[in-house]
Amino acid sequence: MYFAERRNAGQRCAFVRFDDAERYDYIELIMEELRYGDMNRFRNSSSSNDEPSDDDQDALLLGLAAELILLHPEAERTIITYLKTIKKRVEIEEALAMALVMVSHSARQRVLAERFNRSTETINRNVREVLRGLCMFASQIIRPFDYDQDAVGAIDGTHIPACPPSGHQMAYTNRHGFQSQNLLAVCDFDMRFTYIYAGWEGSAHDARVLDDALSHPSDFPMAPEGKYYLVDAAYKNVPGFLPPYKNAARAGPEKILFNTRHSELRNVIERTFGVLKNRFKFLKGPVPNFYMTTQVNVVIACCALHNFLRLHQPGDAHFQLAEDGNVGLEHQQGGGELPHVQPLNASRAEVMAWKARRDAIATEMYGAQRRRRR
Repeated sequence: MYFAERRNAGQRCAFVRFDDAERYDYIELIMEELRYGDMNRFRNSSSSNDEPSDDDQDALLLGLAAELILLHPEAERTIITYLKTIKKRVEIEEALAMALVMVSHSARQRVLAERFNRSTETINRNVREVLRGLCMFASQIIRPFDYDQDAVGAIDGTHIPACPPSGHQMAYTNRHGFQSQNLLAVCDFDMRFTYIYAGWEGSAHDARVLDDALSHPSDFPMAPEGKYYLVDAAYKNVPGFLPPYKNAARAGPEKILFNTRHSELRNVIERTFGVLKNRFKFLKGPVPNFYMTTQVNVVIACCALHNFLRLHQPGDAHFQLAEDGNVGLEHQQGGGELPHVQPLNASRAEVMAWKARRDAIATEMYGAQRRRRR
């Protein structure tokens, strides 16, 4: 059995072996203590601008194992139902804790085996099962939440380090020179993911990934008519997607102002990526030699946990740092323009009307600023 022994004023968790007959009772004790103890302590201290320590983050994620299992109805219908169909000698809470420690600290399986006093085969099998369960959970928690504004969210891509199979290294080598998978993400202005598309090779252009997401039947949340997503200059200016002006410095003050306001709103996706990677160190690499399917599942699982934390712990330290502007932003442009990549089938008249709408927004925005200065 694994018992959480307190160290350093009740912050560090170490697992000690006990008889198997006591396993379930002790796991319940651990999770109840973390759920009502460390989680509340972390919430009370999360208003600080200091970056959370590894001990605080460890307690938070192990407490999340209990909260995810015990409180969220979708978890009961997805993760628990899936894991209960598998004949397991490891309790569900413990298996989830293994996966959470791996993605939060980028812990290798030998480290997890020593910490949980399990074999590396047991660690590997349980982590993969939990990741598949979290991917099912992602389908319930990664979704659009509301469309109250004309701008319904932001779209961008980010590179997640990858360990590609032999013979595919060149395809996964991005323009920055390292091997990665290109993650396309859509988020709202509350830093919640509403859509993710993982698994594309790092050499793929952001616009190409979006084109593929829209070319096949998928659950991509298209913006309602008249509304749009904010995108960067790597994407086309077509209905539903609003990029900034190119070469705005030569075009006039209204377009400069538009680009400034556009950037201030669109950087929510950069801050969201920053929070995601700061919380889950696995996504910063280096990545173990997992199957690519497992690497993609890790990304999806981390995005699902990110949304869960945003919904149930919106004031934790990582989100507070992002809201205060103290989190490292992701600045990864998708590359140069690809004239042959058109993410939507739009007629020339529709494209021209959409450009005229962007011009009208820029003109109205500049006029409002001048009126306020008078």
